[in-house]
Amino acid sequence: MKFALAALGLLSSLAAISASDADELKTLVKELTVAATQSERLAILDEDKDFVFDFLNAAKIQGAVGKGNGGQAVSAKTTTFPALIGNQLAMTVGFLGPCAQNTPHIHPRSAEMLVMVAGDTINTGTFQENGARFVENKIEVGQATIFPMGSVHFQQNLGCDPAIFVAGFANEDPGTLQVAQGFFQQLPPDTVSATLGELGVEEVQDISKKIPANIAFGVAECVQRCKIDRNSTFEFSEEVISKALKQQGILATIASGSSSSRVTTPNNTSGKQASNLSAGGNLAASSNAVDDDDKDDSFWNNKYHVLIIVLGAACGVLVLALVAAIVIALRARKAARNRGHHAPIPLFTGTGHGRSAASTPFVSEKYSDDSTLIALVKSTMPPKVPHLMTLADLSVGQINRVLAHSAALKRVSKPLLEPYTASTRSLPAIEQTLANKTVALLFSKRSTRTRVAAETSAVLLGGRALFLGREDIQLGVNESARDTINIIGGMCQGVFARVGEHEEIEELVEHSPVPVINALSSLWHPTQILADVLTLHEHAHLFGGMPKSTNDSDLTPLRPLTVTWLGDSSNVLHDILVTLPRLGHQVRVGTPPQQPYQCPKPVWDRVKELGCDKNIFWTDNPYEAVKGADVVVTDTWISMGQEAEKAQRLKDFQGYQVTEKLCKEGGANPDWKFLHCLPRKSHEVDDEVFYGPRSLVFPEGENRKWTIMALFDSLIGRWTI
Repeated sequence: MKFALAALGLLSSLAAISASDADELKTLVKELTVAATQSERLAILDEDKDFVFDFLNAAKIQGAVGKGNGGQAVSAKTTTFPALIGNQLAMTVGFLGPCAQNTPHIHPRSAEMLVMVAGDTINTGTFQENGARFVENKIEVGQATIFPMGSVHFQQNLGCDPAIFVAGFANEDPGTLQVAQGFFQQLPPDTVSATLGELGVEEVQDISKKIPANIAFGVAECVQRCKIDRNSTFEFSEEVISKALKQQGILATIASGSSSSRVTTPNNTSGKQASNLSAGGNLAASSNAVDDDDKDDSFWNNKYHVLIIVLGAACGVLVLALVAAIVIALRARKAARNRGHHAPIPLFTGTGHGRSAASTPFVSEKYSDDSTLIALVKSTMPPKVPHLMTLADLSVGQINRVLAHSAALKRVSKPLLEPYTASTRSLPAIEQTLANKTVALLFSKRSTRTRVAAETSAVLLGGRALFLGREDIQLGVNESARDTINIIGGMCQGVFARVGEHEEIEELVEHSPVPVINALSSLWHPTQILADVLTLHEHAHLFGGMPKSTNDSDLTPLRPLTVTWLGDSSNVLHDILVTLPRLGHQVRVGTPPQQPYQCPKPVWDRVKELGCDKNIFWTDNPYEAVKGADVVVTDTWISMGQEAEKAQRLKDFQGYQVTEKLCKEGGANPDWKFLHCLPRKSHEVDDEVFYGPRSLVFPEGENRKWTIMALFDSLIGRWTI
C-alpha cells in the first residue's frame, strides 16, 4: 500500500483560531491570561476549532507571519494561537527559499529544537555568551539541532531549492530579537556609533536602512551559485511546497489547486499568478501523487516515511494522553459536585517531570459505605529530586530562565498587591502551583528579607510556609539532620533552609525526599545573587547602551558591566564569582590581604571549573578595585557568629567603606550604582551613598521576593528549573 503523508498537514491537525479580527484576538488572549485555572481556559475556548492552528493560512492572523525576500516564518505563539496559553510550548515553521537565511537572532525566553523536514542542507550556527565557542552544524532532512535559551543563532539554506524546517519552543511566548535589526534600528544611532568606534551617526543610519527584512537572502557564494537576484522575492506557492515535500518521499498535493510560483523580480508583471503560502491552501494526503522518478514503491524502504510515522505516532500518543487526563479530571469534578463539594481539576499544566499544583492528588473529603475512591489522581515522584545549593550548579540558560520567570511573576503579581486594591481583587493570573503544599522554612539563623519573601511567595502560589526556627524543633539538640529532613520531607513538599556551615545544607540535600533550596549557608547565597542580577536588569537603562524596555513582560537586556566587590569574601561574593562572569560581566574584588578574607579553596575550585577566573580581578587596594566600576557591592563585615572578631575586623577593613570620595578617586564610572544585601552598618557604606540616588538597595531587597517565588514555583511546584 502506498501511504501519503504531509508533514505540515500533521502540524495543522495538532495545532486556526476562531477570532481572526485583531481586537477580538487581543481580548481572547487577555481573558485566557488572567484565567485562574486550565478548566477556565477550556471554558473560554468553547469551540473545537480554537485548538487548531493552520500554518498554511496564517496571514490573516496579526503577527503570525514574518516575511522577507528570502521566505517567511509562521509562528504559533500565545498572541497568534491563544490555546497555547498555560501550556508552555510554541512552534514556528520556517520556509526558506534558495540561499535564504533566517538571520542571526535570539529567543530570550526559550530554548529551541529545530528539525529539517524538506530541502537539501541547512547550515546552522550558535553561540551562547561572550567567550563561548561557536557551534556550527549542517543538518539534513530528518536531523535536528538545538539552540540554548538566549543564544545567538541562525539558519541558512545552502541549496538552490527551497527548504522547510519546524522549530519547537519550551515557552508559549519565546520572544524574538533579530540581532542586526535590534542593534542598528532600535538602539540610538549615537550609541551604535560609539560602540563601533569610527563609524559616524549618518553611516549608522545608512546601514540601518539597508538591513533587509527577515527572512533574507544569505551569503554571496550561494546567491551567485544559484543565480539569485537579491532584489527578487521568493514566493512559497502550493506547487513549491508540494514539490519540496515530494522530494523527501512525502507525497502531498494542495487541496485548493496548484499554481506556478517562481522567484519573481520587481519587474516581473507577467500574467502568471504566484500563490503565496500565506494566502491559503491546505496540504492533504494523496495516494495519487506519484513521482515519475520514484523507482521504489516500498513505503518502508524510505527512511523519511518511517521517521514521519514515528513522529506522528508519538504526537498521537501525547494528544491521547492529554485528552484522557482532561476526561478524568472533568469526571472527578462532576463526581465531587454530586457529593456536594467542589474538587480541583487535576490537569497537568506544570512543566518538567514532577508534581504540579494542578496534578496534586484529589482526596475525597467524604466517605461512603461504597468505599468512595479516596485518591482519584496520583502523582509520581521522579527518581531525581531537584535541589539548589549554589548558582554554580545551574547553567547560564537555567539562570536566565529563573530571572525571566521572576520578572514575569513580578509583572503579573505586583499590580494586584497594591494596598488600596488588595481587599477587592483576586489573583487570577498566578497559577497556584503550591496549592495544598507546605514549604518548610528551616532557619537556624534569623532573617528579615529571606523569611518575609519566602512566606509571602508561598501564599501567592497557593501554598503555605511553615517557619521552623532553631528553638522550634529538635534539630541540633537531640536529633540528627538526616532524621529531621526525612520527617519534614514526609510532611512538607519543599524545604527552604538557612543554615550555618555549608555541610549542613549538603546533609539535608543528601537525604531529603523533597526539593531543598539553600536560603543561605556559610559558602553560598544563591537567592541573593538572583535578586541582585534581576535588579540590574530592571535598571539597565541607567548604565547606558540599552533603552528602557517598553515591554513589561520582557527582561530588559543588560550590557556587560564591571561589578566591584569591597569587603569580606562572604557567601554573597562566592555566588557572584560563579555567576556574573558567565553572564558576561567583569568582577573586580577588593578585600584585605589577611588570609581570613581570601576566597576559600572549594569556592575558587568551582570558579576555575566554570572558567570564571578569567573575568575576575583581585586586589587588596580598594581604589584599584573600584576602577571602571559600573556597580559597587558590599556586605556586612561582621557576620552572625563573628561577633568576637569585631574589633579586629573593623581594624582590617579600614579604608574599605564605600563612599563618593573613594569611588571618584578610584576611577569608578560617573554613573555607578550601589548594592547591599542588608542589614547594613554605617562603617560599610556611608549615608550619602546608601540613601542617595546611586543606591538600588531597596528595589534589590524587594526582588528577593520575586526570585524566591520563581524558585518555589519551579523547584517545589513543578520539580524543574
